[in-house]
Amino acid sequence: MGARANTISNTGSLTYVEGGASRVVESNTVIVDVNRQTSPSNVTFMQVAVDGGGISTPVDGGQCRLADGGYITTPQPVYPPFDPTAAPLEPATEFRVGEPVFVVLTDPDRNADRAAREFVTVTVTTSNGDEEMFRLQETDVNSGVFAGFVPTDSALPPTRYNCSLTLTDNDISVVQYTDALHVGDTSQGRAIINAASLAGSPDA
Repeated sequence: MGARANTISNTGSLTYVEGGASRVVESNTVIVDVNRQTSPSNVTFMQVAVDGGGISTPVDGGQCRLADGGYITTPQPVYPPFDPTAAPLEPATEFRVGEPVFVVLTDPDRNADRAAREFVTVTVTTSNGDEEMFRLQETDVNSGVFAGFVPTDSALPPTRYNCSLTLTDNDISVVQYTDALHVGDTSQGRAIINAASLAGSPDA
């Protein structure tokens, strides 16, 4: 589904005759953003489809929040290797420590500008007390789909807002989204953590 965003552009003009010649004077152009219909959001945990297949998804441009409230570009994990402009993703309900957690959010009414890849913010938490905030970038200029990745680690105690989600065995990880323009629109995704092996290890 494309963007729900629409604008009305209007420029007035006045035509008159002076000295036998026709003249036209134009006013300033006024652009009005049309109120968009509210659309329900949906957020999903995903992972790289290492055995082939998956949905090619741009996950580049994501940002993570630091403790001081600023944002930086989310560091790309080493394993598994993937192209951030076309990551092959599939839905996931379980992750291993060290494996990047991908988040894909669909919310057409947050696609306000048909000419720009916009951002939405999600919060990812774990039952061990970690909390991270990420800005997901729109996958295309007019898609209404936003995607990004969350690096993970096993460092205890967990540190909030360090751009990496601490995972321990049997944790529950939750991604929470609230539409900033329509606070009644919320969505949530859940996954469990299997720390029996680290992503990228021989027994993973």
